[in-house]
Amino acid sequence: MAFRLSNGIPSGLTASPTMRLSTSAYHTSAEVAAFLGLKQNAIQRWVAAGVVDSKHGPGQSQLWIHWTSELERHLDGCAAFEPRMVSVRRLCRDGGKPPDEVLRWTRDQGHEIFRLRRRTAYRFYILPSRQR
Repeated sequence: MAFRLSNGIPSGLTASPTMRLSTSAYHTSAEVAAFLGLKQNAIQRWVAAGVVDSKHGPGQSQLWIHWTSELERHLDGCAAFEPRMVSVRRLCRDGGKPPDEVLRWTRDQGHEIFRLRRRTAYRFYILPSRQR
C-alpha cells in the first residue's frame, strides 16, 4: 500500500477518496456513517452484530464496508414496511435476548434485516425468509 501511495497508484482499499479506485464498492465505516447520518461507532456495532459485512485492508486497522445498492436499501430507512416484518425490539422483549444476539441469529437463519424509519425514530426489523 505504501508503494501505491508514494507512486499515486489507485487502490480499492485506501482511506484517501482521491486515491481510491472509482470502481471500488468499499467505503470506510466513517463514510458509511456520514451517508446514513450516524456516528461511526454505530456502524462498528452493526458489524459486530453481523448486520453489515466488513473487512480490514492489508496492514490497516481501517474498517471497510462493502457498500452495495442492496445494503443501502436495507439500511437507509426508506424501505417499505411489510406486514410480515417483526421488530428486533419485540423479539428482544419476547425472547429475553439482547439485540446483538437477535441480529446475529437473524443473519445466521438467512432472514433479511432492515432499518426502517417509524414515526420519528429508526428501528431494525426482520423480514422472515419464505420457507418452502
